[in-house]
Order: sequence, then C-alpha cells, then structure tokens
Amino acid sequence: MTKIAFMSAKGGVGKTALSVAVASATAAEGRTVALVDTDPQISGSATPWLRRVENTTLMPPTLSYWDAGSTEAAVSGLPSLDADHDFVILDTPPRLDEVSLRTIASLVDLVVVPTTTSDQDMEAAMQTIVSIRTKNKPVIVITQAPPSAMHDAHALQTQLRERGFRVANTITRSLVAARRAYRFGVLPHQVPDQNAVSDVINLTTEILTAAAN
Repeated sequence: MTKIAFMSAKGGVGKTALSVAVASATAAEGRTVALVDTDPQISGSATPWLRRVENTTLMPPTLSYWDAGSTEAAVSGLPSLDADHDFVILDTPPRLDEVSLRTIASLVDLVVVPTTTSDQDMEAAMQTIVSIRTKNKPVIVITQAPPSAMHDAHALQTQLRERGFRVANTITRSLVAARRAYRFGVLPHQVPDQNAVSDVINLTTEILTAAAN
C-alpha cells in the first residue's frame, strides 16, 4: 500500500480539492483507494463532498473514504487499511502542531504541500516542510494560478527548484472547477472543463510516480 498525505499549515491553498482529485482520479483507473479525512471540522473537508457522490454512478467503485475526525484516529487506523487498498490518501487539517505533522509524515510514502504564489501561503508551505523533517523530499504543488498569474507561478517553480525543493511540473490553474464540482456533487476529474481535468490527470500521474520513487 502506498500512503500519501496532503499537508499545509494554512487553509485555502487547495489541499482538500487536490486530495479528492488525486484519490478519485486514481480510483477511476481501477486502483483501490481510501481517502482518510482527518479534519475535525466537517465543513469544507473531503467527507461532505464524497457523501454527495457516493450513492451515484459517479463514485468510482474502488474509492472509499473514512471520516477519521482527528489525526490521532487516522494514525491508529492506518494499519487496518493496508490489506484492502492500493493507495491511502490523507487529507489533513490546517494548523496541525509539529508533533502531529511529523507523526503523519513518518508514516506515509510521500507528503504533498500545496501553495499559491502569495507570500503568506509560501511561508506556510515552508513552515510545513521544516516541521515534518521527512527523509523523502515533499512535493510542492503550486495551485490557483490562472493565466494572468502563470508567469509568477513558473518563476516561483524555478526559484524553489534552485533552492533544492521538489516541485510538481503541473500547476493547477484554478480552484473554480473544484468548487463547481463540490457544489454539483461530482468529482474533480468529471467537471466539463478540459483544462481542469488535464490538471487533475497530469498532477495525479506526477504524484503517484513521486510516491513510488
């Protein structure tokens, strides 16, 4: 089983949208995936999104989810998921303490840290990476970069790589499609927006490849 955690010290950077996107796109390929929601605040987390989809034909049959409700419950329950799933995706809440961050990071194969190009979000991403101290380099994903901000996003990508960070090639252009998917009860790779779907598919491929290496 491959375990991937999406982490950020700040909310609003697209962490939940990305975790749902990667989990659902992976399951759509026929792999068994469990998405573990560790956020104690249900509103805005992965659980209500998947609840809206689970009783429809849009829910991949190999995708399941668990509303763990806390990082402690998720950590204790991870071993029980080993035998039945190819992948476990953890969506963690923002503002986790350092002990929780390090504990989860030590149990997964890959940590994914989303960030926008804003200084505040980048500072939160750096705090997250410093806190987890994982052996395997986290993957930074730059999110919410519409065409008008794509130049800045590519510049940030280059700067981070020059500093030795591992950064995904895929830059998600907008969270508008993800918000629409949540509102209408569909999954991110199912929205009628080819750019958004392309972002999801390309990023999923990158993350799964990084987790395997």
